[in-house]
Amino acid sequence: TIYMKIHFDQGSWFTPREIRVTRWVTLTMFTNQSWILLGAYFAAALARHVVARPLFGVAFASSHIVSALSTWVLIPLAVNDCDKTGADIAANPFFSPDCLWFHNANVLFVHLDMFLSTRRVLFADLGCSALFACWYALFAWVYSRFSHYVAYPFIDYTLPLHKSFPVHLALIALLVIFHALGVALSSALSSALNPLLRLAAHLLILRAVTCVKPPSVSINPRAAPTATPAAKAD
Repeated sequence: TIYMKIHFDQGSWFTPREIRVTRWVTLTMFTNQSWILLGAYFAAALARHVVARPLFGVAFASSHIVSALSTWVLIPLAVNDCDKTGADIAANPFFSPDCLWFHNANVLFVHLDMFLSTRRVLFADLGCSALFACWYALFAWVYSRFSHYVAYPFIDYTLPLHKSFPVHLALIALLVIFHALGVALSSALSSALNPLLRLAAHLLILRAVTCVKPPSVSINPRAAPTATPAAKAD
């Protein structure tokens, strides 16, 4: 069981709290919804349903957002926080192997499927990624009406409009941008006849956006040294 502490910005109607991440709470996490979307794509692909095509584009965008933000934003912020407080990095559940793989394995499955099936992300499905962002924002808003909190403080709906609205636009913009990057990648790899070149491209991208190894535990000079018991005199 994972417990998560949430602190909200000044002006929020919500109060800081610690929540237990179970059941319906997990659905408020963008990563979990990204996994559900990926599972829906695989089910549609196995059934050879026409909806598999747009689902793949949205799954590509959402999985890359999860991995990229975890690798380049959340992990550095968490390491910096541990350095400031002197906390043990190894004790942070975010750096556990299970949690790191949970935030990165989805993008691995997407690239594996793209390499084996040569499926492409199409520009015509760009609006589906924007709709998925709107769906997530709507779901989180409805859930917050009953739970009186949001999982991510930066999408706090109770903040003034000039603070909350740009964040929601940024969420839509991120999904659209990553979808567009998927379109460009698909077009570039479709013209590469050598499978080794395509494999190398996928591996380079995975290397850039994923982090499945916990960061090294650095010695914090500000941390209080461990006291050693004094030797008893005879």
